[in-house]
Amino acid sequence: MAIKRRPSYYWLVFKEFLSPKNVGGLITPQGLKGDFYSKTARCYLAVSHALLSFFPVRLPSHLPAAKRKKAAEMEARRLFKLLFPHATSVSLASWEGGENVFWVAVAEKSKLEEFLKDVPENMIISGVFPMWVSLWCHFKPQEDGLYFIRTPWAYEGFVYKNGRIVEIMPSSLHLGETYLEGFEGSIHEIQGDPEEILIKSSQEVPLILPKGPVFSDWPLRIRPQIPKKSLILWLLPLLVFSSYEGLKFYDNRLGQEITSLENQISKLKQIYQTQEQQRKKIQKLKKLEDLTKSYFDRRPPLLDVMYILTETLPQNTWVTRFVYKQTGDITLWVQGEDALKIVEKLSQDPIFKEVKLGSSVTRNPRTGKESFTLILKLRKPYKQKQESLKPSIVSRTLQKENRKREHKSQSKPEEKVLKSDKKASK
Repeated sequence: MAIKRRPSYYWLVFKEFLSPKNVGGLITPQGLKGDFYSKTARCYLAVSHALLSFFPVRLPSHLPAAKRKKAAEMEARRLFKLLFPHATSVSLASWEGGENVFWVAVAEKSKLEEFLKDVPENMIISGVFPMWVSLWCHFKPQEDGLYFIRTPWAYEGFVYKNGRIVEIMPSSLHLGETYLEGFEGSIHEIQGDPEEILIKSSQEVPLILPKGPVFSDWPLRIRPQIPKKSLILWLLPLLVFSSYEGLKFYDNRLGQEITSLENQISKLKQIYQTQEQQRKKIQKLKKLEDLTKSYFDRRPPLLDVMYILTETLPQNTWVTRFVYKQTGDITLWVQGEDALKIVEKLSQDPIFKEVKLGSSVTRNPRTGKESFTLILKLRKPYKQKQESLKPSIVSRTLQKENRKREHKSQSKPEEKVLKSDKKASK
């Protein structure tokens, strides 16, 4: 049964076509070995002699060259069936050995298929060939002789003569040692790690021997070729898809930018609304401030007048009545001493435009106090005094009351003495 191509084969071919790379592999009785990479690459596999049967087929000289290879392969296939009757199918690799001799390497196909299943998916099998091809690429022989390498499982070697491979060295370790003892000619042995050398040399096959003998089921391909028509057909949907993806990406990017701008606009609107509300509040407060300021500018400074009266009037003088008129005139009914001196002191304050007596001055014979009225005209426009300069009116009133109490307490003993004198005189 032939190996089915993987569904991803053409995609691997396309990737490998863009960035080619060679990887070597080795098929031994113990399994598949190789320096495989994760990157897509061409995989060249060498099959150990221990898995192959070699048949030298001598052909008649009169046989046409075009039919020699086919005749040799048919004979090798017949001989292999006689030796291994249970083999279901075979795979062949043949080459000309000179002197009308064709060499044919025969392998049971099902065994090779089992090994090839272990090839990684990212590897494109570009050639499966006998081990001596890998050795020939490594040695690059210039002189006749036996070239071989000893592995843990077999001897791998060939005899080179007159520019051709004329014989294959026996693979088994026992027969190989016997063959070496009886060989007449120069012997060349490869030193080093056998697996590493064979894997590396199998990677060099397409560079040294581009048309060497390979198994007919897995022909050697130097590089998977993509037909121009197929390439165009591949590139067209690729261009359409890339254009679609590019437009989609650009559309998504524009959508993201638009969404971002809309979010910024909504945030700016919120900020603007907040600022507008604050601005309206500020305008209302400013209007209220203007109204309050105009009110305070228009209202008469009555507290200032009370303060001035408290500071100016003597301690034994008090106001019994206080009347304010909207014309800016204040009328005071006062009881005290020296009305003219009080008028003179109040006239010195700049808050008053005019201070004058509103009535005649009368003296109370019992108390000795003068009773009179004062008319105070305020100066316009009114000028309020600074609050920092105003002392507390409550504190002034308390001080005044304290002084009255002290004055009364001092006058009480004198009144008691007068009363006692009056009683004595009676």
